[in-house]
Amino acid sequence: MQERMQQEACTDENGNRRPITDEIYRKVMPLERHGRVSASSSMRIQGLEQQLTEMTIEVASLKRKLQENEEEMEGRIKEREDEMERRMMLEII
Repeated sequence: MQERMQQEACTDENGNRRPITDEIYRKVMPLERHGRVSASSSMRIQGLEQQLTEMTIEVASLKRKLQENEEEMEGRIKEREDEMERRMMLEII
């Protein structure tokens, strides 16, 4: 449906994409949807969905980085514990 709206809007004489007007929206949308959502609302929703997708990807990336950092810190802690244990053993001997 979005593709059809974009086709109806086409481009102007300079090659710029024209906005989807309510008139185009009414042509494309089924009659039962008229008046429920305007073209501008539809575009806002689409923009928000894109933002949600981008944020979801960013959150997943941050979770992976957090996991990597936690694993790195655990490794460092283990190394220090091992070093301390080794030093204690040397002091005993």
